[in-house]
Amino acid sequence: MLLTVLMSTILAGANTLSDVPLDDEVYKLLDRLQVKGVVPPSGEMYPLSRGEVVRLLGKAIEGKASPLERKESSAYLRRYPYEAYALGVKVGKPRRYFLKKVGPDFLFYLDTRVGISVRLRHGKAFPELGMGFLISVFPDLCGNLGKIGFMSHIEWYLMTGRLFGDLFPDETRVSYRREKGDPIDADNVGRTEAYMVFPLSHGSLLLGRGRLRWGPGRHGALLLSGGTSPWDMLRLRFGYRGLGFEAFTAVLKGEDSRGVRRPKYLSGHRLEVRWNRFQFGVSETVVYGDRFEPSYLNPFSVYLITEQQASRSIPPEAEGGEMGSGDNVLAGVDVGAFFKNLKLYCEILVDDYRPTYSPKHWRNKYGLLGGFHWADPLGLKDSDLRAEYAFVNQYCYTHERAINRYKHLSRPIGHPIGSDADDLWAEFEKRFGPGMGISFYYERLRKGEGSMDRDHGPGDPDCWEFLSGTEEVKSILGIRVFWREIGKRDAELNLRYIRIWNFEHIEGRKSSGLEVLLSLEHRM
Repeated sequence: MLLTVLMSTILAGANTLSDVPLDDEVYKLLDRLQVKGVVPPSGEMYPLSRGEVVRLLGKAIEGKASPLERKESSAYLRRYPYEAYALGVKVGKPRRYFLKKVGPDFLFYLDTRVGISVRLRHGKAFPELGMGFLISVFPDLCGNLGKIGFMSHIEWYLMTGRLFGDLFPDETRVSYRREKGDPIDADNVGRTEAYMVFPLSHGSLLLGRGRLRWGPGRHGALLLSGGTSPWDMLRLRFGYRGLGFEAFTAVLKGEDSRGVRRPKYLSGHRLEVRWNRFQFGVSETVVYGDRFEPSYLNPFSVYLITEQQASRSIPPEAEGGEMGSGDNVLAGVDVGAFFKNLKLYCEILVDDYRPTYSPKHWRNKYGLLGGFHWADPLGLKDSDLRAEYAFVNQYCYTHERAINRYKHLSRPIGHPIGSDADDLWAEFEKRFGPGMGISFYYERLRKGEGSMDRDHGPGDPDCWEFLSGTEEVKSILGIRVFWREIGKRDAELNLRYIRIWNFEHIEGRKSSGLEVLLSLEHRM
């Protein structure tokens, strides 16, 4: 008790604004707690800050959480002891960090995870077959100087054995291959989210490198999905009594139609409203290249209107600049409603819309997403059933100026299925104890012959097609078994079987494959 009082006094000014990374398992627990009504909805702007995660976990412990949910919440809270002390949230015995330094207005700690995974692939459904090994190191350097918080979340991987090229398609890979005949080849991959965050009244200002996800989709989001490598960005965030607002400008990597690297930027803003068990969000983004446009820095402007004047500053010598094709503005609306143990949600994306044209005209570009999350389905305790469907039509995310395509390097900024595709995903998960459980999942991904890199050209039909050309159909059936001593060590076994019809868009061609992945991780 005395230790708690002393720590609360020392760290009363501890910064709670640093983000919890998007792939952290705590988000699954928070989703479940919100669906069950144990904690209030927190909105759909991710990642959440450490302070917000601590606040929600504290409410869960004090609320009507099940015994298992209470144990998991307590275990996750022990990962954020300083933030819990600063917010007055009760926390059990705090977990030890690899290194820490604490002072009256200073906090620094190093939290390090190491892991190894073995991946085995067999079958023609994969571009590369065999067994690969992945060694990973994830050091987090986090803390605060007075009221200014800082974070450096580093991911470092060393691949050997079979070097599967599709695992990190956009990251910087350094080859350690030796002379022919040497026993070991290896590739090194690294990426970092690093930033400083400054407190504001009811909000924060972040300067650095990170990722964002907007919207209710959990298997992908239409506008910002968080699936690319991190961006360098400036982010402004506010929240007050059920209102949330976020605006950002980021620097991307892009190429023109000849593959020449050119400047590229992404700006966006989102407003969301939460009222009881209902939440609503409206978002807007713009991708533009070949110059920096200050007017998109205004967080309160409407891009759809601003773009008409801003795009006139495209240099005449830029690729396509003389055609006045403008910048690429996208807008989205999403809705979520919570009932007893059930969440229903949907999202609509509009990339381009011409009301005087037919809905099937190629200039009408849009995407649709809908799904549900059912906690404890049919009374089966400590289990979750999720299902989600997404569709992105043929020319959505494309643009006549290559630099303005809706992607960062080769990956979509929006839904990972890209253009001209639809995806049905379902998962059932059952937990048998804190951090322990099994999940079964199914996915059907249908892909037309269109892509983000193929805009409508001369001679193409005036109407877009639903999954154009010969559609490739991929079905995935999998099972995942996991054991997690939260905050200490993890083990996971993932098996998935893949069956593909019209493989590589060749009518009647079939292929299949089996992948086995075993992952082990330890927090030092």
